[in-house]
Amino acid sequence: MRLGGKVALVTGAAGGIGQAIVARFRAEGADTLATDRTPAEGILPLDVTAAADWARIACDHVARRGRLDILVHNAGLSGLTPFADLAPERWQSFLDVHATAVLLGTRALLPWLAAAPSASVIAIGSTLALRPAAALSAYAAAKAAQRNLVKAMALDFAARGLPIRANLVHPGSTETAMMHANLKGDREGRARRMAAHPLSRALGRLVAPQDVASAVLFLASDESAFVTGADLPVDGGATI
Repeated sequence: MRLGGKVALVTGAAGGIGQAIVARFRAEGADTLATDRTPAEGILPLDVTAAADWARIACDHVARRGRLDILVHNAGLSGLTPFADLAPERWQSFLDVHATAVLLGTRALLPWLAAAPSASVIAIGSTLALRPAAALSAYAAAKAAQRNLVKAMALDFAARGLPIRANLVHPGSTETAMMHANLKGDREGRARRMAAHPLSRALGRLVAPQDVASAVLFLASDESAFVTGADLPVDGGATI
């Protein structure tokens, strides 16, 4: 029960990494609000790019509890788009979901995070924030913006004496529906992803959502009480 007595909110919780994080948090004792834009049983509706949605979640669910100990920004948008085909509207959508949503959500919930004895904001980044790829220019740029925003938040909270830490977990290629949709059955593409993760050669697999959830649990728990502004890659050595 490493999160016993804590209140958490996770975005993008309807599947994949988000679903794994919610399950892990609840197993460790956290009162966890699972949110997603996609309707699903037990999921609170939230469009992370809409300030009004964040205000509603804060008023209807977080305010009742009087505190928020853990906020996980996991909602994401992916897709391969060659640079020459990258329309400004698609570029903006990546920035909105990955960077602006972190600003909107953290700002909306800041009073309750600040009321907790020790709060933790965690963004699910990407190895592409550390090492971009040509076919994912918008995604990589948005994740890089997210990364520097979270690090700036960490400095800001500490400078103002707020008991809030802010960190990032950077998954490598993870076995989710989003990854499979990107690959579209491309066996060669999957083989290249396997080859890029050194631990894949030893373990015979890519990153599992549970691997990411374990890293997030560490940053959410009091075990990481003196960790802020950090990058935690869960990528089998891909960014070494």
